[in-house]
Amino acid sequence: MRIYMQTPIGEDATPRYYHLHLQEDLLEGWTLIREWGRIGTRGHMLIEPHRDEGEAITALMRLA
Repeated sequence: MRIYMQTPIGEDATPRYYHLHLQEDLLEGWTLIREWGRIGTRGHMLIEPHRDEGEAITALMRLA
């Protein structure tokens, strides 16, 4: 599951993005990957491990 959000492109500021990606890992857990920053620059990334899919989806929906 992926969620991608972006601020509108305007003359005042550089547009920003926020990307949430949920994937199953090799050890039967789930990983929530969060990426954010300004478009055209190097962003930030945070990887959060979760025990099961339900916990990971709850975290994803809380952030969205």
